Amino acid sequence: STLSDGASHGGQRMIRISNNWPYGSSLWPTTLGSSGGHNDAGGGYPSGAGGGSIKIITNNLTLNGAIDANGGNAHPSASASGGAGGSILVITNMIEGSGSFSARGGTRGGGETNENSDGGGGRIAVYYNSSTFTGIPLSSVAGGSYGGTVYGQSGTAIFVDADHNNALTVGGFRFQALCNASKPWE
Repeated sequence: STLSDGASHGGQRMIRISNNWPYGSSLWPTTLGSSGGHNDAGGGYPSGAGGGSIKIITNNLTLNGAIDANGGNAHPSASASGGAGGSILVITNMIEGSGSFSARGGTRGGGETNENSDGGGGRIAVYYNSSTFTGIPLSSVAGGSYGGTVYGQSGTAIFVDADHNNALTVGGFRFQALCNASKPWE
């Protein structure tokens, strides 16, 4: 059978066949997450869809729930790969609440496990002037995981306090323009 590639976006997916580099902007994320690959022995089960793109511009944002643009998981029996997390861009004067943002990568299917890949994490950027928001540590751009082990690379998440000229990041963060395309781990 043929190997199936996972999807990349803010983070690179688990490498199986070919290079599939991260894309999109770390600071102004608006791109969709890519869907996972599907091999010829997939049995008709779907791969994971890519995460969507969410853009919120508002004066005040109260978040006590979750805003998610997660990549989809492949069907558990599929010989298919997980989708990449999508994008979340928020521009607000005031953010408050205890909720979370998520653009996680999807999990690969269990069929022919060694031939499938987990999706990479997506991208989140939140710009604000004032905040009592406590959900930054709860927010996630993790890559997909299979059997409790994370195989997809984390995406990028940044929370920018424009008034105090301060930025907080979640997980790994890298400016894509500075990334060496032939060696993105450097």
